[in-house]
Amino acid sequence: MKRLANSMFMSVLLATLALPAPAQAPPPKRAQVEADLANLLSQEAELKDQASKIETRDRDETEKNAALAKDIAAYEAEQARLTEDDRRYVGSVTGHNAACGGSFADKARVEQCNNRKRELEAQQAAITDRDAALAKRHGELTERSKELQKEMDETARKKRETKASLDRIARTVAARREFIRLDESFLADPRKREHFGRTCADLASVEQVKACAARSFAR
Repeated sequence: MKRLANSMFMSVLLATLALPAPAQAPPPKRAQVEADLANLLSQEAELKDQASKIETRDRDETEKNAALAKDIAAYEAEQARLTEDDRRYVGSVTGHNAACGGSFADKARVEQCNNRKRELEAQQAAITDRDAALAKRHGELTERSKELQKEMDETARKKRETKASLDRIARTVAARREFIRLDESFLADPRKREHFGRTCADLASVEQVKACAARSFAR
């Protein structure tokens, strides 16, 4: 009897071993989406760090621009003051020419006119040197303005590009999270879950994922 039972047990065991193995179900897309999400979050963190550095650079350039504007205002105020000095100098030259033009027998007057002429010539030389220094200063301010404008334009470009990248990643992150959330709804139906994963995992927006999930549900 015991041998009969053992024989029956072995027959059942052999029959069990002989049964074909069930087909392996394809791995769910969720693992791939979760890995994609982790990668996107890493990229998002890097972009946020980059955006923070760009903001710091933007603040520095704003301060530089304010300093440049202050220097330009000082230069323009100096120009206005010197223009008034130039008018007074021209008036002095005109007065000198009117007073000293011609020939005079009075040696004292001639000496006075010659002294005044030398004073005016010294003023003219000082004005020439001053104008050269002002021209140099103007060139420096112009160069600073051009360089700063280039920096500000580059910063603005990087800020736009970084914001666009962050917005795009934020939409994709939201879509991946929505996929993971909706994937829970398909656990009871592997066939629909497989269709949902195959057709909806790579979509770029929450709205697209929701619409795709609705189509998978309706199958």
